Amino acid sequence: MPATEIPQISIDICNRFFEAVEILKRERLIRGTATLARLWGTSVFSMKWSKNHPDEKRIKVEYIYYIARDFNVSLDWLFFGRGDIFKKGGAK
Repeated sequence: MPATEIPQISIDICNRFFEAVEILKRERLIRGTATLARLWGTSVFSMKWSKNHPDEKRIKVEYIYYIARDFNVSLDWLFFGRGDIFKKGGAK
């Protein structure tokens, strides 16, 4: 059990973030989390830990900003789970 319990809403946002990453991989816009880590100047380990342990570690808010900016992912979808994953025009 983590020292500070992560709220379910944070877990949901993390899961949606990595759902978008999987779609970007499937669409061959990225190869994987290592591509994002290099692009964003962050640690692959940190990203993978967030993916595999969403109930123990919150996703960094910068990741949400970057995926919305760089790949046209809808913040409405990331935060609330409503609407399309990508804003009009699709993934960049």
